[in-house]
Amino acid sequence: MREELIPLTDFKPISNYERIKDMSLDEMAKWMWDEFECAGCAYTAGKCGGKKCLDGHKAWLEQEAKAE
Repeated sequence: MREELIPLTDFKPISNYERIKDMSLDEMAKWMWDEFECAGCAYTAGKCGGKKCLDGHKAWLEQEAKAE
């Protein structure tokens, strides 16, 4: 049996928010490093010498959120 193909015109592109929301912890940490480097890291900026970037971003993501 052959599956019916759905035309590409029926697909709605996802927003940046949806793409980010659907990321795993590892994907989010890598994305944060790619976009923000040391900003958003749980460690003091540059203190780790750039050796724990993904770990620092993961640690920040796992921290309790601060009330704004």
